Amino acid sequence: MRPRFKEVPGPALLASPDYENFAKLNTTRDTESEQLEGSLSSTIALIVVLTIIFSLLMTSLITYCFHKWKLRGRRLQKAQEEYQKDHEKSICQSTPGLVS
Repeated sequence: MRPRFKEVPGPALLASPDYENFAKLNTTRDTESEQLEGSLSSTIALIVVLTIIFSLLMTSLITYCFHKWKLRGRRLQKAQEEYQKDHEKSICQSTPGLVS
């Protein structure tokens, strides 16, 4: 941000070649800095959007993997319980005299 003059320069200053060169140079720098600021803000916005999308995808993937891991544990526990029940039934059926 460059400071702005409150007063318009006088006619003698406007006619000098130094002022014209300074005005051209100043205008060129303002245009370049505005273009740089515009592209920089666009780049930052793009980075922010990509970061949000990446974090959403990673959160979804982690949640899916955790849920799958939890279901696998439940399935193994249920299979183990069924195996123990079947094993106890087979022991009871093979020795009918020992039923209490």
